[in-house]
Amino acid sequence: MPIDRRQFLLSAAALTASARSAFPLEAAAGSVFPPSVRADFPIASAQTYLNSAAIHPMSLPASRALEQHVAFRLKGGGEGRADFGEEQQKDLKRRFAQLIGAKPNEIAFVQNTSDGENIVVMGMDLARRGGNVVLDELHFETSLYMYKSLEAKGLELRVVKHRNWAIDIKDMERVIDRHTRIVSMALVSNVHGYLHDARAISDLAHAHGAYVFADYVREDLQDRVVPTTRYGHRQIANFDRVGLTWEPLPGAARYETGTFPNALALCAHTSLQYIERLGQANIRTHARQLTDRLQKELPRLGYPSLTPVGNETPIVAFQLEDTAATAQQLRQGRVTATIIEKERRMRLSVSVFNEQEDIDRLLTVLS
Repeated sequence: MPIDRRQFLLSAAALTASARSAFPLEAAAGSVFPPSVRADFPIASAQTYLNSAAIHPMSLPASRALEQHVAFRLKGGGEGRADFGEEQQKDLKRRFAQLIGAKPNEIAFVQNTSDGENIVVMGMDLARRGGNVVLDELHFETSLYMYKSLEAKGLELRVVKHRNWAIDIKDMERVIDRHTRIVSMALVSNVHGYLHDARAISDLAHAHGAYVFADYVREDLQDRVVPTTRYGHRQIANFDRVGLTWEPLPGAARYETGTFPNALALCAHTSLQYIERLGQANIRTHARQLTDRLQKELPRLGYPSLTPVGNETPIVAFQLEDTAATAQQLRQGRVTATIIEKERRMRLSVSVFNEQEDIDRLLTVLS
């Protein structure tokens, strides 16, 4: 759900540094994870999958949890079958909050990230209240479209251009002023994996009295700065149908509406526990080994990198000379990636199940 990233920034480094794996790691030399992790993702044996930033494959643990949920929907409760109930929902919020350095009452179930940003932007009534909004051209497509559409309704939009596929804080400084209402950014750009200097941008925005949107609504901003614009039964308790009275639930529940897909929440709950077992520090180290090699090897084959070297995310992108030819090579080699034809760009994204053999396969296919 939406939140101001400030709380995350203050705790993310400590959270990552303190992450320890509870996973029984028996990795081979030079590898972070044991073969059992790769085996948990059957897609890894069917193809070379380097597209997790688009659609992450389902793991066997998540698949088994989903099967149990389907059994509950087919047969009802009993024999270990149960719905994804209130306590599990609370635990999911707690685990996700811990992952990003937020509080459980700053987490809400919404349809998707785009829906979450719509809740914030419409709640702040930006178009009517005036001022300007600052974002950058590496932002997600929905955000660029939404703010550009609001510009026609009176909102002043300021879009910062990238310099060599990175955002210069000096360029942000030139456009953020006392009339800036909000600075919106994707902490990690879906374009090429660029990781914003969110701490510096937050400091700059807050110094001018502006808010920052990255992923969620901080506790002290709920209702006061971002009132709800939609209503649903998940926002209240003790509803009296006769007297039409109720008690509002505290926290980010004010942004929830109606029934949400329990099956998807169950998969998320199972996956978060899997992430905790692997350990954030291990996941980042594993990804960095793979992306560092991609950054080193692909330019040698004629694919210039669009992602700054040393970028700390599992996403990297490369410029293509012939998108059709590259797409055909990948298809024939059973390598899955994202190709943006009109931008002549190939995006690769690794995950915990990828190994160096996947990089070997990609290099062989492209060479």
